[in-house]
Amino acid sequence: MVFDFDDTSKPMSAMGKFYCDFLGGEMVHENEVLAFITYDDEHHRIALAEIPHLKPKDPITCGLEHIAFTFDSLEALFLAYRQRKAKGMLPFWAVNHGLTISLYYNDPDGNILETQVDVFTENSAADEYMRSPAFAQNSIGVDFDPEDFIDRINKGEARESLQENIEVLPSESAVKPSKHRIGEEVLDSHIHDDHGDPHKAALEGADEETRVNWTTCAAVFFLGLTFLSSLGFTLNCFLSVATLVALQLQGSTNNVNWVAGGFSLSGSVAFAIAGQLSDYLGRKDVIVIGQAFLLLGHLTCATAQSFNQVIAGMVLLGVGTGICFVIFAGVSEILPNKWRSLGIAWIEVKIAILALFGPLIARALTDRATWRWIFILGDIVGVLALVGTLFFYHPPRRVFQDRTKREVLYELDYMGIFLYTAGVTLFLLGLGWAGIQHPWRSAAVIAPVVIGLVLFIFTFAWDFTRGPDTRPLFPYRLFRKFREFNSLIIIMFVSGLGHIACTTFIPQQILFVFTSNPITAGWYNVPAAVGGLFGGAVLGGLVPRMKHIPLQLLAANAIQALAGGLLALATPDRIAPGLFLHALVNVPVPFTWIIVIGYVTVGLHVPQRDIGLAYGLQGAMRYLGGAVGSTIFNTVLNDRLPKALPPRVLAAVVPLGYPAQDVGKLIAALQSRVPARIAPFPSDVVAAAQDAIRWGYSDAFAYVWYSSIPFFVIACVVSLWVLDPSPYFTNHTAVTAEGENPVSRFRRGHGHDDNRDWEAGQEKNP
Repeated sequence: MVFDFDDTSKPMSAMGKFYCDFLGGEMVHENEVLAFITYDDEHHRIALAEIPHLKPKDPITCGLEHIAFTFDSLEALFLAYRQRKAKGMLPFWAVNHGLTISLYYNDPDGNILETQVDVFTENSAADEYMRSPAFAQNSIGVDFDPEDFIDRINKGEARESLQENIEVLPSESAVKPSKHRIGEEVLDSHIHDDHGDPHKAALEGADEETRVNWTTCAAVFFLGLTFLSSLGFTLNCFLSVATLVALQLQGSTNNVNWVAGGFSLSGSVAFAIAGQLSDYLGRKDVIVIGQAFLLLGHLTCATAQSFNQVIAGMVLLGVGTGICFVIFAGVSEILPNKWRSLGIAWIEVKIAILALFGPLIARALTDRATWRWIFILGDIVGVLALVGTLFFYHPPRRVFQDRTKREVLYELDYMGIFLYTAGVTLFLLGLGWAGIQHPWRSAAVIAPVVIGLVLFIFTFAWDFTRGPDTRPLFPYRLFRKFREFNSLIIIMFVSGLGHIACTTFIPQQILFVFTSNPITAGWYNVPAAVGGLFGGAVLGGLVPRMKHIPLQLLAANAIQALAGGLLALATPDRIAPGLFLHALVNVPVPFTWIIVIGYVTVGLHVPQRDIGLAYGLQGAMRYLGGAVGSTIFNTVLNDRLPKALPPRVLAAVVPLGYPAQDVGKLIAALQSRVPARIAPFPSDVVAAAQDAIRWGYSDAFAYVWYSSIPFFVIACVVSLWVLDPSPYFTNHTAVTAEGENPVSRFRRGHGHDDNRDWEAGQEKNP
C-alpha cells in the first residue's frame, strides 16, 4: 500500500506530471498549493504540497530512502518498465536482490522509487532465504540488464530460472547504482535525457514554461563576459601591436607570426577535448579551468621580459580560449530552444565590443602608457567573469549518476586524444613555418605537414572502428549524420577560412592600399567590426524568427562569395566602396551570422549527451579552416606581389627619368619604411613609386579575394543539404540549474495502458 507523502514541488509542475505518468494515474484535484493523484478506486494515493520557505533536501542526509511498488508478476513489472521507457523514464539501477527483482527510479526531486516483484511466493520461504548463508554473503544481489530479462521472457524461459536465488559474490552496487552501458548512463535529474532523439524532446517540450529567471540571465552575462578576456584583449587588441612589442623586447620582428600561431594551435587542440570532457564531467568545472588558464596567460604576458614569454602567454591564452568555448554549449542548454540564438548572439556582442575599437585602444595604450595594460585589463575582466560564473552558473556538477568522475576519466579515448593532438600540432606547426622560417619545399615544412595530416586522418580511422562501449573523440554516430552534423562542419571550416581573410587581410589591404597612416587605418577597420556586430547580434538573434535555416546559410555564404569577387575591384581610388564591402557584405556580417546559425542548428540536431563534443568539433574545424585559409591566402599574396609591384612602379618612375634597372632597390627601400633607406631617392620618384605600390598591392589582393570564391561556393551548395531545425525552436529547455526543481516537461501525451496482459503489451509497446 502506498501512503500519502508531502513534497515541496509545485503541484502543477514536474512532480505532478511525473507521478501521473509513472503510476498511470490522474490528477483528482489541484490548486496553487496542493495536488492529489490516484491510480485506482481510492480517492487519492499521492498528495503533493507546495510548502513555502523550504529548501531542496540535501541528498547526503538521512531520512526516507525510497518507496517500493510491488507487482504481481515479472510480466507486469517489465510491461510497466517498457511503458515508462517510452515516456523517457529509465531506471538508474536494475538488481536481483534475491528476495525481489527490482528496478529503481529517481523522481524530479531526487526521491527514489522502487518497482519490484517478489521472488518467493511464500513468506516462509523468503524468511528462510534471509537466514541462509547465501543471503549473508550477498545481501545486495546482482545487477542485470532489463532488456535481457525481456528477451528471456519472450523466449519462454521458465519463471523459476528467471527468479532463481542469488548465490554469487556481492554486487558493486552495494555502494553505488549499477553502471549502464556507455551512451545509456543515468543522467542527473536536472538534465533532460532525450535518449538520442533531440527532435522528439524538442517537440514534446513545445508547451513547456519558458520563464528564464534572473540567475540564468546573470549566468549568461558573465559567461559571455569571458570572451572579452579570451578573444577581445588577445586577437582584437594585442595582435594589432604585436610587431611593436616584438621590436621593444627583442629589437626585431622574428617569430611575430607565432603570437597568433601559438594561440590558434593550442586553441585548436583544446576545443574538441574540452567539449567532450564537459559532456562527461560537467560544464562548470571545465569552464572554470579554462578561465583559470586565461588569468594565467594574461599574467604571463603582462609580466613578460622577453618576446618568447609573450608567445608562451598567448599559448596559455589559446588553451583557455579553446576550453572556454564550452560556454557556447553551456549557454545553449540552459535556455529554451527558441532563445538559444539570443544567448549566442550575446556572446558575439561581447566579442564585437573590442573588435570595434580594439586596435585603436591597443595603439593608444602602447603609445601613452604601456602595452602591458592590454593584458592587465584582460585579467581584470577575467576575474569578474570567473567570480560571476562561480556565483550564478550552477549546472549539474555530476553528469552521470552511475559513474564517478574518476571512472569516466578511465574510459576516455586517450589514443584518439594523442593522435588528434599530435596531428593537429604538427600540421599547424608546418603551416606556420612555411614561407617564413623555412621554404615551402623544405623537409622542415613538408615532414610535419604530411605526418600531422596522416595522424589526423588516422584519428578518424581509429575512432570509427571502435566498439559501442567506448568514448571515442570522434564518434561515428555523429559523423554519419551528414545533414545534421557533417554539413555544418564543412560550413564552419569555410567560415573559419573566410574569417582569416577578414581579420588578417582586410587590415593589410587597408594599410597597403587605402592608407599608410596607422591611426586612419585603425578607423577604417571599424566598419568591418560594425558588420560583425550586425551579423552576430542582429541577424544572429533573429535566426529563429526568420527560420528556413538552409536558406539563411545559403544567403550568408552567397554574400561571402559575392563579396570575394567585388572586393577584387577595391582600388586606391575606390576607398569608400571598399570600406562598404568590408563592413556590410564581406566576411564580418556573414561570418558571425553563420557562427550563430551553426551552433544553434547543431545543438538542436545532436543528442544532449554529445552537445559539448559537437560544439567543440565545430570550433576546432573553424580554427583549422582559419589555419588552412591563412596558408592559402598568404601563398597567393606572396606569389602575386613580385609579379604585380615591378610593372606598376616601372610605369610610374621611368617617365620621371629613374633607371629601370634600379627599380628593385627602390621597391625594397619603400617596403622597409625606414626613412634612412628612402632618403637617397628623389622625392618625386618616391611619391610616384609609393602610389604605384598601392596599386600593385591592389592587384595582388584581387587574387586573394578571387581564391576565396570557390570555397564559399562549396559552402553554398552544402548549405542546401543542412536539415532545417526550424520545427524545433520550441520552449524545450535541456538543463535546469541545481537548486531548482528539474522540469520533466517532456513526459507528456503518451497516456497509460492498464492492460497487464504481456502479449497485449508486446503489441502496444514493441
